[in-house]
Amino acid sequence: MTPHKCVAQYGRNLPRLPAIVIPPFVRSGEFDAAPAQAEIDRLCNTAVEEGKVNFAAAPVNCPNLASYNLFADKQDPTSVPNSAGVPFVLNSKLFSDYSIKYRVVYMPEGQKAVYRDADKDGVNATILYPLGTIVAKTFSFADETAGTETAIETRLLIKRQNSQGQVRWDGMSYIWETNSAGEKVARLALGGGKKSVSWDYTESESGKRLTGSASEYRIPNANQCLSCHANEDNEVGSAPIGPKIRNLNRAYLSESNKMTGQSQHEIFGRNQIEYLCSTGRLVGCPADLGINPSTQIATNLERSPKYHVPGDSGFAAGSAQDIEARTRAYLEVNCQHCHNVRGFASNTGFYLDVFRPVDNSYGICKGPTATGQEGSG
Repeated sequence: MTPHKCVAQYGRNLPRLPAIVIPPFVRSGEFDAAPAQAEIDRLCNTAVEEGKVNFAAAPVNCPNLASYNLFADKQDPTSVPNSAGVPFVLNSKLFSDYSIKYRVVYMPEGQKAVYRDADKDGVNATILYPLGTIVAKTFSFADETAGTETAIETRLLIKRQNSQGQVRWDGMSYIWETNSAGEKVARLALGGGKKSVSWDYTESESGKRLTGSASEYRIPNANQCLSCHANEDNEVGSAPIGPKIRNLNRAYLSESNKMTGQSQHEIFGRNQIEYLCSTGRLVGCPADLGINPSTQIATNLERSPKYHVPGDSGFAAGSAQDIEARTRAYLEVNCQHCHNVRGFASNTGFYLDVFRPVDNSYGICKGPTATGQEGSG
């Protein structure tokens, strides 16, 4: 039956429906147009005082890392951070082909971060940083036999606000190379890349000798940053994952055995949370952190153990409790950012929240939830 015959035959007997009102189109998110090259050039080339970060350039992706003026030595991302940037390390870090990592957080002058922990703000709560914050993470590979350490990439997470007032974190990678003048430069690589790398060094905390190589060490593209960093219970975009109170509750010690500007920062040897609170960079801190003078662990705060250091859990080294605690710390930092009830892998029913009881949702006899009928056996 053709449409007009259908209407002719049945239309007269249908009740008259009210007029349909179509609401205004509402976007799920507003994105500004890409800035003009002239604007990028203007912001990235803003003159700043010596020792000051170019926060004016934070809203754009500068072609060269040096434009942000993050480090005292533009050719060395392990040098002293500018603008009172603070280096930090994690108890348990994301595994990345045995790379050594240098992490630094920069907050605009006069701005402060807000203390948040799992008890008050949810299992994935990280420190809440102010607008304009830049988090830099450099990946390098050491060869102790040759006495070298080579920076491969520096990733940035920048907290930005668009013209509609929406706030989001953007992630990008910069690949280090040597230019024709023999200078080390880091150039923007939104499309990511690959590098051949090798390592031979003694890990600073476990004391283990690590050797090996990878022919295709992968540098992520901007979209791949989102695949791990964007989750429903985080801030919008590529929000930081690592700076949770429990993962920062430790004394600062560089991952590298190399003497650098960052390894000699005044935070060295101090509990990282205590340092941020006492210097006024972090507000809302508990009144009594319970710092143990010998270990520099805040006993009144949550804490994840170092998964590669037996006994760091507080239980006897190698005991069942110690192994379980350290394994859970490893799974949290490497997998839980997706495997939680509000993460990208929420439909798997396999959740690795560090405080979750070890039951079927943690993988013990867990049935499939998203594999189809053929996987149900």
